Amino acid sequence: MIAFGLLFLSIVFLQLFSDPKWLFVFAFVYGIAHGGLFAVASPTVAEYFGTRAHGVIFGIVMFLGSLGATLGPWLTGWLYDLMGSYDMAFLIVTGLSVLGFLMALALKPIALLGDRLSQSVN
Repeated sequence: MIAFGLLFLSIVFLQLFSDPKWLFVFAFVYGIAHGGLFAVASPTVAEYFGTRAHGVIFGIVMFLGSLGATLGPWLTGWLYDLMGSYDMAFLIVTGLSVLGFLMALALKPIALLGDRLSQSVN
């Protein structure tokens, strides 16, 4: 959650401030957010989906992340060529950051669901 929030904040920094000094703030905040996402990815998958199919689910998560990392620069360049600015690309990244944050908020850990089920049976 924190990582998605920082990712969103870093993209906002990059869009709003034209002074090159803000690029350092962007790089710092984005680096923490991006590193944070990878550091907690595997434990988060285990916490939210359990360990039974951890390898498959984590593989899907990593594949989708790699797909985005592969297509993102290409699509950004295409949008720049089409529109003459990076504004649309940044708008899309900002929207995806918000979407990821909201999706993370909506998830409930499987461990908590299991506890609720066992309490309702007893």
